[in-house]
Amino acid sequence: MKNIAVIIPFFQTEGGLLRASVQSIMEQKLTARATIAIYIVDDGSPVKPADELADLELPNHITIKIFSQTNAGQSAARNTALDTIPLQTKFVAFLDSDDVWFPSHLDDALATLGEDGQFYFCDNYEDAAETTFERSVYFNQETSREDWEGIDAGGRAFKFKPGKAFETFIGEYISHTSTVVCRRSQFNNLRFNTDLRVSGEDYFAWLSIARNSNSVTFSLNVNGRRGRGISIYRDAYSWKSPKAVHRLLGDLFFWKKVRSCFHLAQRERGIVSQHIRLKRMGISYLIVRNAYRHPVENAKAMINFLKMDFRGFALSPYLLANAVLLAVKGNLDFRLKPNAATGAGRTSSVRTEPKKQ
Repeated sequence: MKNIAVIIPFFQTEGGLLRASVQSIMEQKLTARATIAIYIVDDGSPVKPADELADLELPNHITIKIFSQTNAGQSAARNTALDTIPLQTKFVAFLDSDDVWFPSHLDDALATLGEDGQFYFCDNYEDAAETTFERSVYFNQETSREDWEGIDAGGRAFKFKPGKAFETFIGEYISHTSTVVCRRSQFNNLRFNTDLRVSGEDYFAWLSIARNSNSVTFSLNVNGRRGRGISIYRDAYSWKSPKAVHRLLGDLFFWKKVRSCFHLAQRERGIVSQHIRLKRMGISYLIVRNAYRHPVENAKAMINFLKMDFRGFALSPYLLANAVLLAVKGNLDFRLKPNAATGAGRTSSVRTEPKKQ
């Protein structure tokens, strides 16, 4: 009997989202016998989970536990659940409260992890019909397959070769949290970083696991769909948004923390330095671009930039000039492309052939 804990941090203003997420757990088709314990942490949500799940009839192998806390962010909510999950629990899966799994998600995860896999993720649909792996630079480079070892005869499940997972992860964020399943033992001495309220709290945890594990696995199967609930990070994507510069400040804080907390090889440090340079350039550009639109928010951003990264602030005129040149050429983008980071010049496409649902 395999026992699985599913962690759902919850803060939403729209009803119906959590119920759909939980129903997708109930619809999981498991080959092996398993019990599923769902840990929902109410992070001061206006919509209450008990109301969302009223009259929901659970099958015998599934239980739900609801915890409440003052709003402290997703990291703290996930940590609350991790502090409660029994040590004998075999696997921990993560699901955001507005996302859903497809029926074979957990079964594929358990099969791919096998007896010694430590960490698993898979493809999923983003806001549109396109999937994470289809948008990914890394997964559309033919030579990326050189980083993997096959697990199944069907050619859909893989394990990263030693050392490859961490380098890949710092190049591009490819392991969306709602697709992650890992062994409970990975969290014996690991918790989510509560300093990262705006950006990267889950990313930092996955980097920590990838750095310390030689058994990072994944599936090319598409086994979930992201929703459109509350997301601090996603709500700040538009450059016109006053939140956009604060998102980039959060990104900069994240990458500076990665640089200070991980022992990085020269190649890895170079990748992280490029991330930092791009975030600095983006912050410099948006502060000037939105100065008239959002003067108060921009003033706060300038102060935060100065406090967080004096060197980056001092380089602002130079970085701004670079950003303007890129904008004129139509190439302005503050995200690092993995092939630029590695210099590998990978160009051929690897299509993930999304599984029909």
